[in-house]
Amino acid sequence: MTEPGKALAAAICLLLTLASGCGNSEESGVREAEPETGADFTYFSAAEPVQQQFYVKWQALANDPVPELTIYDKPGAYAPDLVDDAMNAQLMLMLDEPEYSQILRYYAVYPGEADGRFTMTAVYDSRECTLAENIRRLDEVMAKIREKAREFGALPTPEDKYRAAYDWLAHTAYDFSDEPPISSHTIYGAAVEEISLCDGLAYTYTLVCREMGLPCYTAAGTLGDNSHVWNIVPFENEWRLTDITSGQDEAMRGELTYLRFLCADISADGRKPLEDIPAIDCNF
Repeated sequence: MTEPGKALAAAICLLLTLASGCGNSEESGVREAEPETGADFTYFSAAEPVQQQFYVKWQALANDPVPELTIYDKPGAYAPDLVDDAMNAQLMLMLDEPEYSQILRYYAVYPGEADGRFTMTAVYDSRECTLAENIRRLDEVMAKIREKAREFGALPTPEDKYRAAYDWLAHTAYDFSDEPPISSHTIYGAAVEEISLCDGLAYTYTLVCREMGLPCYTAAGTLGDNSHVWNIVPFENEWRLTDITSGQDEAMRGELTYLRFLCADISADGRKPLEDIPAIDCNF
């Protein structure tokens, strides 16, 4: 896991917006490479101190999930900036450590103000999937990701490995429903149910690449007028864009052209990182 950080909670709200627009590897035995020089980035290390505090709380909740947890309780009035910090911290943790997204994606944050105190409570949404079932899903999907990493990790070159993971996820289905379930934003949706949205795809790609010992990062931002999530990888001493959603579109039309696979233009199609979280440091 990356160094702890901070976390609060309405990131679910942010990710619900994101959604509408668009590991541990000791068991697998396939981690063999360290990130290239200059590519060791974490959102936690670039976050503001208050965001880091929330990040740590989210991380603790993801490691020991409970149906409901007060994540902030201090004297004062309702503070929208703190809510934003909580939301952004949750998102940064999921971008840093995508396996946490399987659990945290189901939490919503409820601010409260009473008796001169401002509180925030993270509440698990069990309408679609119980907490116990979701913990089981996390075990299942991580086993599937490690299985794929062993398969793709046997290929000869890093490019071959990156491409095999891209091919696998590009041939899953994109969820075009009007109101996609939360699972379509998760690694379980992408890897097991094989129907997902951009965030589930990007999180899964990051995990399978890391399980192969390949550096890979998840970026959140906008693509045109829509919220979007994609991947950035350091390759041949420069940063490259990989967008699985682009691959899905190509696969649906019958042929992968790899237009947005290891693409040298990391801002291709006018994509921009979110302004409220640190941008990936793209300097080697």
